[in-house]
Amino acid sequence: MNNNPNDRNLRRARRKPNMKPSAGDTVPSSAPVVRRPVPQRPVPQPVHANAAPAARRTKKKQIPLFYLIYASCIVLVLAGLAVGVVVLRAFLTEYESAQPIHIAEDVFQTYFSDPDYQKLTKYFSAAEYTEKYQYESEADTIDAMNQCVKGKKMSFFKAATDLESSIEYSVTADNVKIATIRLCESGKTTKHGYPLYQLETIKLYDVIGYSRSQNQETTGPDIVEIKFTFIAPSNYRISVDGTELTAEQIAKTTYDTETLRKMPADYQGIPYTEYTVMLEEPPQTVSAIDSNGDTAEAQYDDKTYTYTFAFVYDKQLESEYSSYAIEAAQKLAAYMQAGLRFDDIAKYYDPSSQLYSDTRAIGADAWMVNKYDSMEFKDVQCGEFYRYSDTSFACRVSMIQIGHRAGYEDSTDPIDYMFFFRLVDGTYLMYERYNN
Repeated sequence: MNNNPNDRNLRRARRKPNMKPSAGDTVPSSAPVVRRPVPQRPVPQPVHANAAPAARRTKKKQIPLFYLIYASCIVLVLAGLAVGVVVLRAFLTEYESAQPIHIAEDVFQTYFSDPDYQKLTKYFSAAEYTEKYQYESEADTIDAMNQCVKGKKMSFFKAATDLESSIEYSVTADNVKIATIRLCESGKTTKHGYPLYQLETIKLYDVIGYSRSQNQETTGPDIVEIKFTFIAPSNYRISVDGTELTAEQIAKTTYDTETLRKMPADYQGIPYTEYTVMLEEPPQTVSAIDSNGDTAEAQYDDKTYTYTFAFVYDKQLESEYSSYAIEAAQKLAAYMQAGLRFDDIAKYYDPSSQLYSDTRAIGADAWMVNKYDSMEFKDVQCGEFYRYSDTSFACRVSMIQIGHRAGYEDSTDPIDYMFFFRLVDGTYLMYERYNN
C-alpha cells in the first residue's frame, strides 16, 4: 500500500469534473457552473374506448365492391320499371282508345239517348211502315215511332255474335230490344296495330207493332168484369176453367231480358206471351201444358189479378246432351290449366266460329298458369236446356274444379258456363259460350 501523500493528492486531482467534490475542495469563482436540464417524461393521456389510432383516423373508409354493384343493380331495375310503366301506360291508353265501345256509345248518343227516328231514315223504310199501319204520311209514321219510345229508359250493351270482323250492340227501351248497332273494322289501325272500328249499319225493329200489341183496348165504360192476366212461355198452352186461351186473347209478347245479355245477337231471348181475359170473378181452375207435355203450376197475385207460369226447360234435350256438355266443360277446364292440348277439345267446337279461334289462341298463354298434377270436379250440374230452333240449343254447366299439386294446397275454382250449340254436319258443335 502506497502511503505517499503526494501520490494521493495526484489521484485526487485527476477525478472527473462531475464527481461530487468533498467538503474541503474549493471551486474557482471564475469557472461558471453549467446545469443540464433534466429530460421530462411524457405524461400519458387517457385512452378512450372508441378512439382510433391517428393513422386509421386519417384514412378514408372504403365501401365494399359488392354493395356498389348491388346498389347499381337496384338503381337500374328501378329505372327500368319507371320506363316500363311509362311505356305500358302509353300502350294501354292506345288500346283503350281503340275499343269499339266508344264508337257504339257515340252512335247511341246520336240516335237513341234521345230517340229520333228522323235521323234514322236511311236505316229503315218509312214508306213500308206507312203502308202497313195506314198512316197518312211518312212524317206521321216517324212521329208515331218516336212516340213509341218517348220517355222510356234507353240503354245498350254488347250482344253475342259469331261474326269475325264485326261487333254488335243491342239497344233497348225499357228492356225491350228495339235496334242493333253493327260495327265493322275500318281498315285503319293505331300506331301499334290495334284495329279501329266504324259504324256499318243499324237494324231497327218494329216498335209500332210492339206498342200496339201492348196497348190493345180491353176495357170500356160498360164493362164491369175484372181483367185477369196470364203470363207464360209462348210455347205453353193455357186453359182457364177448361177453355184453352187463343191468339185473340194475346195482349203482348215479351222476351226474358235476364238472359238476353247471354245470347247470340240473332236471338231476342226466351219469348213470353201475356193473355188477358175479362171475368166477373177469379177462375176456378187455371192450368198449362209446358214444353215437356207436363202440367205446370201457376203463381197467383191477387193484387194485380195475374197468373204467372214459370219457365220449364227442355227435359228431352237435357237427357240427350247433358253428358256431352259436361264432358266439354271439364275438358275445357283442363285445357285452361294446360292439362290438355287443343286437339283434345277441338271436336266440341264449330271450326267456322270465332269461338274456335279464340279458344285455340288460349293455348299460347298456357305457360302462365300453374299446372296441376291432377284435378277433380264436384257439385257438377247441367241444365237450363233451351231449343232456339231445330238446329240450335243452349244449356248451362256448373261445377267446382279442384286442382292437386304436390307441395301446395288444393286450388278450388267455381266454373259456370252457358254453352250454345248448333247443328254442323249432323253433330251439335259449340259456337258460343259465356261465363255466368
